[in-house]
Amino acid sequence: MWVAGGRLGLEVTNMRPASFVAIAAGAGLSAALACCSCDDASGPVPAGSGGSDAGDAKSEGDGGAADAGPEDAGDAGDGEAPVDADAWVSVPDAWELASWNPPGCQMLRAADLKKALPAMGWLDCGNGISGCTFLDTSQLPGAAALPGLKLYHAYDVRQTSAGTMFALVVVYGPAEHGGALFDLNGPLAAWRSNSVTDCVVNDLVFGDDELVALRHSRIADGGIIAAAVHGPRDAVIAGGGSTLLVDKSVTGNALSGLARVQLTKSIVALEVGVNPFVYTWDYSTAKPELIPRPPDVQEDYGVIVKGSEVVFLRDSGLATARAFAVRHADGTVENLFQKPSVWSAFLRSDGTSFCWQELSQSDAGSVLEVWKSPFTTVPAGFKAEKLASIPGAEVFVQAGLAGGYWVYRMNEQTLRAIRVSDGKHLDVQAPPGFGWIVPFGVVNGEIWAQIHVVPGTDGNPYSVARVPLASLGEPVP
Repeated sequence: MWVAGGRLGLEVTNMRPASFVAIAAGAGLSAALACCSCDDASGPVPAGSGGSDAGDAKSEGDGGAADAGPEDAGDAGDGEAPVDADAWVSVPDAWELASWNPPGCQMLRAADLKKALPAMGWLDCGNGISGCTFLDTSQLPGAAALPGLKLYHAYDVRQTSAGTMFALVVVYGPAEHGGALFDLNGPLAAWRSNSVTDCVVNDLVFGDDELVALRHSRIADGGIIAAAVHGPRDAVIAGGGSTLLVDKSVTGNALSGLARVQLTKSIVALEVGVNPFVYTWDYSTAKPELIPRPPDVQEDYGVIVKGSEVVFLRDSGLATARAFAVRHADGTVENLFQKPSVWSAFLRSDGTSFCWQELSQSDAGSVLEVWKSPFTTVPAGFKAEKLASIPGAEVFVQAGLAGGYWVYRMNEQTLRAIRVSDGKHLDVQAPPGFGWIVPFGVVNGEIWAQIHVVPGTDGNPYSVARVPLASLGEPVP
């Protein structure tokens, strides 16, 4: 936990792995680059670092057996865990240099998706829930040193005009990975970094309508140069898009990696640095601008964008300095909500509502609650209302908000989806042989969440699962 930095738990969708801190401590840049600009939460980590703390403020009892070899994915529905399969190999002629490839890098784009990625259909969960499926990642190479690791924590899911789409960070080997874009029928695009250079292709995120952004980073001149290739989805898929550069000329600090990108048609919000700052950019020729923060605030993070406004969290060791803040279209910044009596954190929004977690102490121990408010960027419109208590939780839980449901991991085997409108809930059991990791929320009537192999660690995502709400019955109080 980042208590020393004023932050009580790791942001699930904006994780800052331990090796990111190693950058600030002067550790080797090459080893740390893979996580210097990682998300949810979320993103590539160097081989050997995949502890479960990257995805949760506390382990929920995962086995963590490093030598526990998973078994055949096709038998997962029968209670057996999947195995790393080595029958499939991505051939070199499946890839080409990306048009935006920086000097000294070999960042690649899939020229032939059928050769670049194995067939990854949907398998039945085998948990008795009709329509529950998980993505067959068994043929992905993964990282042999980290059993069950086929993906990194970062992923995004959206319902678009072209149907449900999702983005993953695929692991091709111990030092090779990259963002990939899918619809429910298969991959639409893929990118990867070559392990022989100090360059990394990170994650892809969705913005307004058809917008996407693909982060990448490299080591040059003893520092980190990060960038986001952004634009309409079809343009980025085709190898185009525009590049926004984030380097020392923007931040004044050669070691400030780009941790998160969120974008609308009018503004891009960037989370930058170890104790992060938030920058905004308006698609002009000007450089991104820093959102100034008071001296008693130690971290600005967790950006949420809507229209031309940016909502984010301000964190500090000083309770009265912690707040949810908003940067308005005219550049002014004000606090949207404060509650110094508790740790208010993990702010989420689906564009209609806000949900967040509040952690406090009582004579009986820790108390965790989830609260809600209608979405607003005006302090007078922020109406805090308790949504639910989270019994048994001693720290913040892994959770996501989308489609009117706040979904959290009760434990390795159970997700709980709480309906924001009335607080009623549904519980979901994990597929046999797997445990839940990070839930996203509900997209097009389905709960989406990452899963890991059991026994194993929730630091090693294996796949994503989809669970239809319609198969779960009516929510209960």
